[in-house]
Amino acid sequence: MERRTLIGVAIIGGGLLWYMNSQSPTSTLPTTTTTASTITNTDGSTTTTNTDGTTTTTATDGTVTTTDADGTVIDTPETTTETTEGSDDSSAVDPTDCSKYRKAQHRDPKVWMNSTKTKTVGRVNYAVRKIRMRGFETHKEQYFVNDVVNWELDLGVFNTSETWCGTRAGGTLSEKCWLPPSSAGGAAGNDCCLSWAVTWTDYEERIFTDDSGIITRPAPEDDDPWSVLKGTFRIPDDAAAIGVWKCEVRYWYKDKGEVSWSGNVFRVVPEVCGQETSSAENFASDFTRSVYAPAMSRQSFMQF
Repeated sequence: MERRTLIGVAIIGGGLLWYMNSQSPTSTLPTTTTTASTITNTDGSTTTTNTDGTTTTTATDGTVTTTDADGTVIDTPETTTETTEGSDDSSAVDPTDCSKYRKAQHRDPKVWMNSTKTKTVGRVNYAVRKIRMRGFETHKEQYFVNDVVNWELDLGVFNTSETWCGTRAGGTLSEKCWLPPSSAGGAAGNDCCLSWAVTWTDYEERIFTDDSGIITRPAPEDDDPWSVLKGTFRIPDDAAAIGVWKCEVRYWYKDKGEVSWSGNVFRVVPEVCGQETSSAENFASDFTRSVYAPAMSRQSFMQF
């Protein structure tokens, strides 16, 4: 019994010696790392605390803002969401074909560009940092010749403003935030100079520049970061206007950068199409239209 015990001790001791000799002299225990943590805020946005002490907040519209540990906002890359929204029927067919007339399309509104496009236009504190637009819409999806198109587009700007964003650093500095531009294109804070342009192209490739847009700005207490640009455009009363139209909308700050969208929009059909359908289906009351003053010019853009 005693001899067996000595042999067992020798085997265990030899195995331990082999294990210790096989380890690299530089081997160390794994280091402890701090992982990033993410929380969901009450407004639906998410905030991630990064390993370097910064925080990254992603808003519900996809806007990303990174902040230093001391509260300073770090500029973030631009984000642009593309869209393929447009007319669902731009095929090369006879534009006078009344089979393309749809009662609902001549009555209901249509959003042609429903994404949000954002562009970084500056990196200087207390000046315009970003611009964005969304939701280009017309009040109908289909029109007759000589109809008036009522359209609208949401505009926003990221800038410094005590009124819209509040203060920080003990109440001595104005905060930055997304806010609605003023009716004259001002961006609040201590800056200005936002501009926009809307152009229409008919079935025969004629181009019309629309400078009718007027900004409606919400009140500060509404807590709405978007102003609404609204305008009207009269469709020419001629055969060349019949067919699918295109539109381009642009929004920019000085010469620092812009966001834009272009694509197919509404279809124009001969007024006789509505009259024939109304006569057959007794829909005459749906197509009684007011007479509007023309609202188009050849001015290349609006500058404020």
